[in-house]
Amino acid sequence: MTQLSDRVRPGDLIQSDLMNLILQRLQELSDSISGLSDTGRVSVPSVFARTLADARTILALPMNRLNVGNVIDAFGLAVDVNAVESRTRLVVNQIPPPGARVASGSAVDLVLAAKQGTGGTTPSTLPTIDPSVARLKTPIGEEVIITGSNFAQLRSDNQVFFDNVPAPVPSAQSGTTALFVRVPDVTNPPTGTQEKQVPLRVVITPTGQAATSTTILLAKLAVSSPTVSSIDTAPNDTGVLGELVTIHGTGFAAAAADNVVLFGTQRATAETTGSNTTTLVVRVPRDIPEVVRSSSINVIVTFREGPQRSPAFPLTVARPVI
Repeated sequence: MTQLSDRVRPGDLIQSDLMNLILQRLQELSDSISGLSDTGRVSVPSVFARTLADARTILALPMNRLNVGNVIDAFGLAVDVNAVESRTRLVVNQIPPPGARVASGSAVDLVLAAKQGTGGTTPSTLPTIDPSVARLKTPIGEEVIITGSNFAQLRSDNQVFFDNVPAPVPSAQSGTTALFVRVPDVTNPPTGTQEKQVPLRVVITPTGQAATSTTILLAKLAVSSPTVSSIDTAPNDTGVLGELVTIHGTGFAAAAADNVVLFGTQRATAETTGSNTTTLVVRVPRDIPEVVRSSSINVIVTFREGPQRSPAFPLTVARPVI
């Protein structure tokens, strides 16, 4: 690289090419001081509490172009990032930290939550069932939404029991805060207009951790399910996190607050203004874990009381442009 001292001598005339070189060097020095040099143009995004699969996707986005470096768990054990079971494990720390300036292509080291049974006692929070489930009236054979917290990331690891009878594996809409489960046949099921209160349990396998138990009311209900025919969004048929959308259909509850709208696994309640039995105005949740940048998710309308729910309606949802 040409040095300025090699080009300038006393009495020399400073020409345009030399002046441009001086300006270039000054800009490089300014960028270096402010952290915006070629070696620090990328701000490391936060992937805390994201699954390993989501973290890899976020780091590799065109705006980031970062790589996953060393990956260990909370006990210091190396993690096979290509193993299927590793994809759903949560990130609990990262190096460099969020906001650090690094070069494009740099590696970000990750620490994942310890896997159950990998030595020592894994710090964890017991799964919990929302007590409001006890107020639901659910017919045999219908799907019920069990809300709560700390359910297993892998839905097949959640074993749900109604009156000690195991239910089928939760459906694909399930997540760590909601399990979509079809009620199995139980002993002495209710008939006609009868109702039966039965114990409800969720057990996490293979650890055997049991959620706080509750009860659920089984009954034969003659209530039609809601349907969704279309969803109005703006712009470009895409819902934006935190923005309002209008859902058209049939069979919605007359009281807006009795309608619960699921965007993926996130719940939202219809707005009072503009909502009726065929139209729901609802705000898209501000954070949907399934949406990294722009993703297609299922929208389902259900009721605050009762298991009826609409068939899933696909909707493209995007994060707001900042």
